Amino acid sequence: MNHDIYMRLSLIMRYLLSAAGVSIALWALFTAFRDLRRAAARRSREARLSAVAVLHVNALDGRGKEDKLPLGRSGSVGSGRGCDARIKNMGLPELLFDYDIEDMQMHIYPANPAYLRLDKGDEGDVTQDALTVEKGQRIFAGRAVLCFKPLAPAGRFLSPMARRAYRKGARHEN
Repeated sequence: MNHDIYMRLSLIMRYLLSAAGVSIALWALFTAFRDLRRAAARRSREARLSAVAVLHVNALDGRGKEDKLPLGRSGSVGSGRGCDARIKNMGLPELLFDYDIEDMQMHIYPANPAYLRLDKGDEGDVTQDALTVEKGQRIFAGRAVLCFKPLAPAGRFLSPMARRAYRKGARHEN
């Protein structure tokens, strides 16, 4: 009789411990996925806040929605995971080009110069080892059309009322 009670108790304990192990594993997975989502959201938020320009991406045939990719002062554009601005579903190479942004212009250093064409209006398309892109110029890459638009300097976003209040507060501090 005692043997039967001990067998039942050991069976109950075995099920409780295995249930606890499964719940701990599920909690660890939940926590890991939650942290990954938060990290991705934080990276996206930081990229938007530190952006100095926006790259508008459209399909060449006009289908699909327009993507707006924030660009920092320098970085890389392509379809690979290591790129700062990632263009998905356009059939582009992993690294399309590296860029630097200075004085409201983007200097492009293509990984494969034959893959990029810069629309120069009347002059036609230009393909070079290094390109300088002005505001609103279009870049053709595969099935994608990229349009560079620099953001205004930070001071230009203030409304006139906010600018007056800021100047007034600065005078009272001195």
